[in-house]
Amino acid sequence: VDHPGSVWDMASLEVNDGRLGDGVNVRRTTFAYEGLKFDRLHRSSLGYAMVMEIEIDTAVGPAAGVRETVHQYLNGNVFNAGLETSTTVNDLSNGGYIKGVKQTWTLHDVRNSGADLNALNTVASLGYSLAPLLTKIITVVGTGAPSGGVPGDNVGQSSTTNLTYDDLGD
Repeated sequence: VDHPGSVWDMASLEVNDGRLGDGVNVRRTTFAYEGLKFDRLHRSSLGYAMVMEIEIDTAVGPAAGVRETVHQYLNGNVFNAGLETSTTVNDLSNGGYIKGVKQTWTLHDVRNSGADLNALNTVASLGYSLAPLLTKIITVVGTGAPSGGVPGDNVGQSSTTNLTYDDLGD
């Protein structure tokens, strides 16, 4: 069992704008979750590895999914739990890629105490003081078209930001 406890998950959300006659009045979003983990040593939930949101078109019958947004998170240990590694937005009508962001993280030993970053789930990690540092952000805008089978063939534009820090993490 990756997570011994119970958690409350939001299955769907429905918002009514209260303004009749101005277009779609009810916005519905459904949610799906995967990869819930728990750290028994630190007695802490590490959260989900993936959360998917599906926006539903309520103006058509039957209601149909329009867009999916997939969020990927780190959840291997208490030091990186909850850090988002990517967000991808896809068009459900054609499977087309709309946009996305990828983030790369590293852990910084705040006290320079020689923390073993390969042993973050050991008893020694109980004394670690680590801070996550965002090191790279890749933002991609898609063409909205489905992939033709070649990686990146539906990417319109992308930009990369590299972040650097001094020894103090500033």
